[in-house]
Amino acid sequence: MKAVLCLLLVAGLLAASAQGLKDCPPKAGFITMSNINWNNAGGLTEGREGGSEAEAAAKAEAFCRQDKRCYAFNDAAYWMLQPPTYFAGFYAYEDMCTYVKAGKKH
Repeated sequence: MKAVLCLLLVAGLLAASAQGLKDCPPKAGFITMSNINWNNAGGLTEGREGGSEAEAAAKAEAFCRQDKRCYAFNDAAYWMLQPPTYFAGFYAYEDMCTYVKAGKKH
């Protein structure tokens, strides 16, 4: 699982870097992925915070920092809990910043 997730992550990063789109700011405690989103196939547990765009994104980050089960969040205000055994990985998504919690078992 760990090797497969790493390969999916690298493939997604290469696809996004080839496009040269959004440069996402780093966030302490997270791996920053520019122009990347997660694939929600396979039974992921995810949610979305409400409010204005900036306010909702800040709420998603705060949720992910506080909940130990949180695996990742993005600047569209979505968060994802630890992925299931089958995880479809990441894919290139224009103008999206995704942050995966550092130190989580990937």
